[in-house]
Amino acid sequence: MQGTIFQRRSTKSSAPPTPRSSSPADSFVSAGSAPKSTPSSLPGTTPLGLSTGRARSSSQPGRRPSLIGGRISPLDQPRPPLPGAPSVNGSGMRKTSIPSKLNPNAQPTSLSVQTDLPPAPAGGLSLVPPQQALSANLPTTPTSPLPPLPPDDPLLKPYHLMNLLRNTMTSSTGGYVTPRLHVPHEVWSQGGAKLSNTLEKVRAVAILCSALEDLQASSAEHFGAGNICSGLALGIGSIGRKEADAWLTKLEEFSSICDGVVANFGKKLGVGEGFVLKKTSTWGGKLTRGFDKITNGKNLDSPAAYVRGLEKLFLHAQLLDEHTKAVISNPAVPAYAAFPIDIRTSTEQKLKRASDFFASVVLTFVIRDLSQLLDKYAKKCEKWLAE
Repeated sequence: MQGTIFQRRSTKSSAPPTPRSSSPADSFVSAGSAPKSTPSSLPGTTPLGLSTGRARSSSQPGRRPSLIGGRISPLDQPRPPLPGAPSVNGSGMRKTSIPSKLNPNAQPTSLSVQTDLPPAPAGGLSLVPPQQALSANLPTTPTSPLPPLPPDDPLLKPYHLMNLLRNTMTSSTGGYVTPRLHVPHEVWSQGGAKLSNTLEKVRAVAILCSALEDLQASSAEHFGAGNICSGLALGIGSIGRKEADAWLTKLEEFSSICDGVVANFGKKLGVGEGFVLKKTSTWGGKLTRGFDKITNGKNLDSPAAYVRGLEKLFLHAQLLDEHTKAVISNPAVPAYAAFPIDIRTSTEQKLKRASDFFASVVLTFVIRDLSQLLDKYAKKCEKWLAE
């Protein structure tokens, strides 16, 4: 019995050893109990015979594996952007919930985005509005140029101011009266402004315009049609006592008309107190002829007629500005240098009185009316802002 056991042990120990499997997977299963595994049946492992030049892949969070061995690694290429949360108008806001088959109970949330952009064009959505749309809505400063410096001589300042006021009436953007006061053009043409004694003002302005037109014709006759201050006017060198007397007579007539305007309309307009030194007998006919010539049956009791008359008056008044500059200049311009001394002195006095008349009479009620119009315009702007 011992021999039989020994024989069995000897037979078992003398059996040839099983050859080692060439695959790591064969070491875990026997040939008789499981079929031979293929490379595709074991993901993550590769037979050594098929892995020529291939090494373990490197993996990092958020990065794809980089393959080595002649193939281009995805790490060397720019990665596509990760999908983010949808935005509305550039902000990180989420999309609104809308009812759907998957979520029928979702309540639609209304999203209101206030913006000053104009509506999108028909061709597509444009987030950048055109420049014209921006410039039309943005408040801008006045585009009118700043006024020139006033003259030093007080005799010339009334004409300087009248020229600035005329510019506010004729320019589409208005104009500056002082460096800090800009008068828009709409101030003069606004409706609803009630000015006192408009008819008397229109009459006085019409008479003065007619008188200045006659004075303009006389100046062109004796001094030429050019600017008297530039020395380029016709007739220079041919002015003697006769021409000087005729020009002085015209200035005296204009001064009488100014006195008549104050005497007839000064009390109603509240101007010219103490301006008329003595009563004149010739102003009545001049006023009547001038008024009939200008009116011709027109409706004068309106602010529009008043403003048109002021435009014309301020334009014609620049003739007196030129002659005043010529007579007070040192040395005098050639035209006035030929005047006799007595006539030249009388001419200077008449031009000085004309300057005082415009300063104390005309500009007094014009500035008063402008102040009332500006106040009315400012109240309208307040209502527009409140709306």
